[in-house]
Amino acid sequence: MKASFLSLGILLIGLLAFSCQTQPAPLTDAQKAAVSDSAKAVMQEVFTGINKLSAAAMFQPYSSQPDVRFAEDGILYPSLDTVKAVAENFFQLLEFTTDKVDVFDVVVLGPEAAAVMAPFHFTAKTKA
Repeated sequence: MKASFLSLGILLIGLLAFSCQTQPAPLTDAQKAAVSDSAKAVMQEVFTGINKLSAAAMFQPYSSQPDVRFAEDGILYPSLDTVKAVAENFFQLLEFTTDKVDVFDVVVLGPEAAAVMAPFHFTAKTKA
């Protein structure tokens, strides 16, 4: 019985300690707008690179940190070089592409994170 009360006491102290953590201040509208604008600018640069058929230009705004992983169309790539190589191989098949984004819908997740949905229409011509 003493062990049960001791365990319960330790659990309650642990829960209390975690519940007393300070919460980060919510972002102001101006901060959210700045994050959203930055995310849109990055995505516009990506689409500009796609239209140039240049993986170097497409991925220029991406992080080159070695611990970053990249997801594209449900595929997780282990490095920036890997996802660049896949794009370059695809671009070699195309004579041109024109991508037009309907809208950049940005969801601000935090001070340095956002999710961007960008439905687009494209025209492409293959070399073959």
